Amino acid sequence: MPVTLVAAAGDYTCAVDLARHGWCWGAGLTGQLGNGDTSIYRTPQALVLPLELRAISSGEFHSCGLTSDDAAWCWGTNFIGVLGIGRLSGREPVPLLVSGGIRFRGITAGNAHTCGLDRSGAAWCWGQGEDGRLGVGDTLDRLEPTPVQSTLRFAHLAAGGAHTCGVTGNGEAWCWGANFRGQLGAGDTVASALPRLVGGGHLFRTVETGNYYSCGLAQSGAAWCWGDNLTAELGNGELSAVPAVLPVAVTGARHFTALTLGRRACLRGYGGGRGVVLGIEHLRQAGERRLPPHPGAGGGGGGAALLLAGRRGQPYLCRDRQRRGVLLGAEQRGAVR
Repeated sequence: MPVTLVAAAGDYTCAVDLARHGWCWGAGLTGQLGNGDTSIYRTPQALVLPLELRAISSGEFHSCGLTSDDAAWCWGTNFIGVLGIGRLSGREPVPLLVSGGIRFRGITAGNAHTCGLDRSGAAWCWGQGEDGRLGVGDTLDRLEPTPVQSTLRFAHLAAGGAHTCGVTGNGEAWCWGANFRGQLGAGDTVASALPRLVGGGHLFRTVETGNYYSCGLAQSGAAWCWGDNLTAELGNGELSAVPAVLPVAVTGARHFTALTLGRRACLRGYGGGRGVVLGIEHLRQAGERRLPPHPGAGGGGGGAALLLAGRRGQPYLCRDRQRRGVLLGAEQRGAVR
């Protein structure tokens, strides 16, 4: 099945085909496949609604897409309002229209929150507000899109585990939310419910977010990362328990055309016709510590058009700190089809 867009999460994947129809496969236990049930599927399943999608993003247990008229639709778990439909609910295996009537030109699904860019470049977020990840000035949850408290206008936005980053039209990177591993890149480990400028004076094309770290693609094509480096996810030749609170250069003087981040220890990009992997996805799985970037599997020839990294290693049973909801992953056995 030829596709134009792919969004990979921890235990499932979604894609958009040439006709702009959405398909998902893998673990659907929280309804994140959008096909009307909560089974596990070995093969692609069509979204139960024939939406004409131009964008798609997959979070840990929910997905969202934008239709050709810039309306936002989300499906999957809604344990803390992450679908933006104006109410709390459990599993929603059918795409639902996001409340508010806002027309978005970009959307990004995080672990327990979602953000979008409207047509003017203003950022809106909804879902879990803990640690200030919504950027609305407090840590309260939001059940529908709420404007980020800033006059900034963004060209790109990325929702991570518990933080969010965006790039403005002039290339500045701003981040907000959890910061206990320095993932905001602002020079300290203080969480912020408002956008903070990433330090170092770098100008970026895009910034991507993992759970505890972030990386940016500079206008020159160089990659810079900041935050957690316990498993060498920053790609700077080091493995350290001390986080990088400011951007550090990825080693090798490579020039990338795109970057995408996994949950914690796997960043993939491509450049020079080869896939490149930074960090290690699991210490136990890898069996070795690969510190600088190394060619990814299958990267020897033909070039790479797109590389994806899922958020591996996420606990299968998750509960927020207030114990308001429970997320069940693939280890809770369901029907396999």
